Amino acid sequence: MEDKRFLSIPENSTVKRADSHYEMSLPLKIGSLSIPYNCQLAVKRGHQLVARLKKKDKFLEDYRVFMKDVIDLCAEKVPPDHLKVQDGKIDYLPHTGVHHSRKQIPIG
Repeated sequence: MEDKRFLSIPENSTVKRADSHYEMSLPLKIGSLSIPYNCQLAVKRGHQLVARLKKKDKFLEDYRVFMKDVIDLCAEKVPPDHLKVQDGKIDYLPHTGVHHSRKQIPIG
């Protein structure tokens, strides 16, 4: 039952904004759900990504362009007092770059 409630939140709250981006409520913003602290996994994935980027110059350049766009248009700075919180309500998104040499990078 809890899983169904969790999945229904983004399904019922997703809207398309005027700038063509989609916005949805976060399932963990309500209720008393608790998730494991996964910062170490996200850091490990980050190190793996750095190693891959060092090996492939084209991937590195494409990744820089893509992430600059994401950061400039979509990212928000995390307040310093939230960086070390481990209250079961913060989930780090383990990141890995995906590169397809024959596809263009979507801009904007």
